[in-house]
Amino acid sequence: PNHTDHRNNGHINSNGGSYFGDPDPEEPESTSRYRAWLEKNGIKLSFLQLQFKSSRFGRYFYRLALLAPQFWRLWFTLGVFVVCILHVLGPILVAYNVAVMVWDMLPSFSFPQEPALPPELSGDTQAQQHQQLMMADGAGALASAPAPADAPRPARQFEMRPMIPGINIPAEHAFVFFVVGLVSTLIHEAGHGIAAALHDVYIESCGIFLQAVLPGAFVELHTPQLFNLKPFQQLRITCAGVWHNIIVGLLSLLLFACLPGWYP
Repeated sequence: PNHTDHRNNGHINSNGGSYFGDPDPEEPESTSRYRAWLEKNGIKLSFLQLQFKSSRFGRYFYRLALLAPQFWRLWFTLGVFVVCILHVLGPILVAYNVAVMVWDMLPSFSFPQEPALPPELSGDTQAQQHQQLMMADGAGALASAPAPADAPRPARQFEMRPMIPGINIPAEHAFVFFVVGLVSTLIHEAGHGIAAALHDVYIESCGIFLQAVLPGAFVELHTPQLFNLKPFQQLRITCAGVWHNIIVGLLSLLLFACLPGWYP
């Protein structure tokens, strides 16, 4: 049957054959048994990819959806509005960060300054400089002297930069990133699965995969049932994964803020 594929960290065509291609009538019997064992257990091998899927995990999404259907309906409705708002603000933030990175790569220019007078000609130079630094702007704020042209630019609070183990973060953090990425994708796809079960969409299979060194997960839904839903119900299912990632990010930030020695 036709189905849609909600995946994270890459797209996988679950309808393709195994790594070994189509069965060869002249292939060894051991290879044929190995191929049959892989297909029976839902394992797929391809170039730089290992995938496992099963139709048995879908029942747990239906059980979770039946525990509190009213709660899940309100929960995913809130997720639709939050994700739609961020869908508008996200491109603006990305454009801002691109502009910041381009600006940081440009050379800094400054106007030539007049040479300073020697102390013997400038009078009470130190007193004048102190008086300039202590001048207030009416609200009591101190006026700061201009930074030199070669001074480093201050770090910005809102920046999005890729975090790559071994490049801009320690390589020993690679395992932590692997676990965090796997947990994040599982929670993401759980959102799709629970929202689909809430609207009685048939879950064909669920699975996890390893693309090179990046983990991921996916949920396969029955396409005709999904497209027969009302538009807002489809939005609940589509936005559920991102909504769960937002909640995980906020909870992680809250937990990090509770650690001793953390300052905003």
